[in-house]
Amino acid sequence: VPGGATIEDAALRVLFSAPHRDVRDVIKGLFLRDLVDTGVAGFGYGDYLVWCRLPITPLDPLLYAHSLNFPDFQNEEEAWVVDEEGKGLTGPELASRFDFTILMLQRAWQEAWTPQSHRSFSIQHKDAMKAIALCAWKCRMPNEIALRVNSFLPRSWWPDNDRKQCWCHDCQLMKLSTLLREKITAREAPPIPQQDGGTQISKPSTTSIPSTQAQIPATMHNISLMRPLLSAQPKNS
Repeated sequence: VPGGATIEDAALRVLFSAPHRDVRDVIKGLFLRDLVDTGVAGFGYGDYLVWCRLPITPLDPLLYAHSLNFPDFQNEEEAWVVDEEGKGLTGPELASRFDFTILMLQRAWQEAWTPQSHRSFSIQHKDAMKAIALCAWKCRMPNEIALRVNSFLPRSWWPDNDRKQCWCHDCQLMKLSTLLREKITAREAPPIPQQDGGTQISKPSTTSIPSTQAQIPATMHNISLMRPLLSAQPKNS
């Protein structure tokens, strides 16, 4: 191992490092298509984000789906996890605890800006705070003034359009399919030679993108993200 580090240190560095963007898209696609059995895997979508130290925002619709975050227990006495006091959480208790966690996430998302929460704001919001800090520095104002002003700027002034997405299941599948197709097209496209002898990777063409029905395979049917009601399930004739 280079640098004098042990094999254990290298393994921990790989284990706790954030996965590649391609890996994130594939894993999110597995959860989106309901191909991950949380009962067999032993974790849900939220656990995956926390363990891999990935950004967690209330704008992610997969966080609100119970079926993607913990198993659907028919037996109320069966416990899947234990809480901080060592008590096993049954199905209804686990659902209540999870919904309360989502509410706390929404509450933290609406809190005032702090240097610790700076990375969670939108790009436009961060650019505005940077402009305020530069103006304060040019006018030789103390840094505390810029920090104080930034805390009064709410998120609603700069909508987070970059991370907002449609919550329709078909739209999410189409977006994922389009993203994967663009990556494949960009990697399979031949490089464009330049006049200076270098090469440039050609950009994927958007004119050959198929229609919505052609992008979504037959297995990606429109399944609701939330757990269906028992009364809505078809009965065997």
